[in-house]
Amino acid sequence: MSQSGVLTPASGGGGGILTLTGNSGGAVGPDGIGDIDVVGSGLLSVTGNAGANSLTIDDNTVQSIVQTMDAVFTSFPSTLTINASEAVIVSGTIVGARDDFTGSAGISFRAIARRDGVGGATTGLVTSTDILQDSPSGVPSGQVVLNGNDVEFQVRGVAAETWDWSLTYRVLLQT
Repeated sequence: MSQSGVLTPASGGGGGILTLTGNSGGAVGPDGIGDIDVVGSGLLSVTGNAGANSLTIDDNTVQSIVQTMDAVFTSFPSTLTINASEAVIVSGTIVGARDDFTGSAGISFRAIARRDGVGGATTGLVTSTDILQDSPSGVPSGQVVLNGNDVEFQVRGVAAETWDWSLTYRVLLQT
């Protein structure tokens, strides 16, 4: 786990926060009303919850797992819904291994999809997939497909073998 910053509390009990220190740029003190704003950038978003006194920092990465036991395409439980008037590019990886680790596969992909205004259908799915594998008994694979307005991620294992798969992807959205 990497360090994302340092919190410097006030000395003694009950005092406020004196500074926040990030990976670079030096310590940042509160403004005139005692607030220090934490702002996301790029793919990072920061969501505050005043009731829980917490900040959640999200890198917009989605992870999901699935198991295959045959050479049939199986969808991961995570799907990406394309809303009206959106365009997205999705990039990610799928890593799989036979349950006894006598075979493995790595799949990297990129896909772009768009949806017209309200009532429009999702169209324009274009994908690029690269597969590396070392299975001695068959060739596992993966694909990105459209199902209605959802982008689905699928893998296909090897006949009569159990494979465990992990999917990680990121989404860049244009609305």
